[in-house]
Amino acid sequence: MLTMPCGRINTPEFAEKILEDDKADLIVMVRAQLADANFCNKAKNGQVNQIRYCSNSLYDPSIKHIT
Repeated sequence: MLTMPCGRINTPEFAEKILEDDKADLIVMVRAQLADANFCNKAKNGQVNQIRYCSNSLYDPSIKHIT
């Protein structure tokens, strides 16, 4: 069974750490891709400083999230 975490994984470094620590088989990064459609290519090419990150402006802390 594959493990695919998602939600609040918004930097290449965080995603890589999860994979390196063998806590997941792959990473789901929807908000990151919506904020910057070239997120993965920029991360792969070492252009991390050019990534437009998700501002989480639609995040509502009053909503109870499943943990």
